[in-house]
Amino acid sequence: KIVSLFQSTSVTIKNINDFANEKSVTMSIQISPYAKPYFNETTNTILRKLYDEKIKPYENKAFTDAPEGIERIRTESHGFMVEKNIAHQLINRKWLEAEKCGLSEIQIFQLPTLAIPVIKKSGHRDVFKQKLIQQQEVGIRKRFIERWTPPKLTCDSMKINKNYVSVSVKEIYPTLKLFSYGILLSFVVFTFELASDYFFDNN
Repeated sequence: KIVSLFQSTSVTIKNINDFANEKSVTMSIQISPYAKPYFNETTNTILRKLYDEKIKPYENKAFTDAPEGIERIRTESHGFMVEKNIAHQLINRKWLEAEKCGLSEIQIFQLPTLAIPVIKKSGHRDVFKQKLIQQQEVGIRKRFIERWTPPKLTCDSMKINKNYVSVSVKEIYPTLKLFSYGILLSFVVFTFELASDYFFDNN
């Protein structure tokens, strides 16, 4: 699975559209043979916008290896498109628990389901079907997934601070705006009071 990982103090980035419109977050892509073809062949307008604005202008620096991209997430306001298994392995090995709490994940591309091709009307079709069902029933498939897939990222410190939500300036902008108007109004009233006192004292 291919996902984009990023760290943000804001809860407003919930999908790929929010991520594409967030100007403060940069982006890079894991070096792979399929990264450019995915973006070049996609008909999704949001993904085209994401590539044209965040990747294409910085193409020489936008493609990097997984360790460097993961480190940029750790130290910058940055998103990194990477294979999920590789990302989880690096993060579980190097990151502190507190650092994982600010990490968010968005799926970029929906990959097609893997299939086993057989000749049309082949007698092997039922054999494959029965064996695949059997593997799932006895747990072989689950054991292979658990063996080769790193565990899902967890944030234990969030259990302690689950009542607190991180916000950015974007969420508190109306409050800051109202606060600024209040300060400006107080200065106007203060100036008016000084002028009134001066006028009455002279008279």
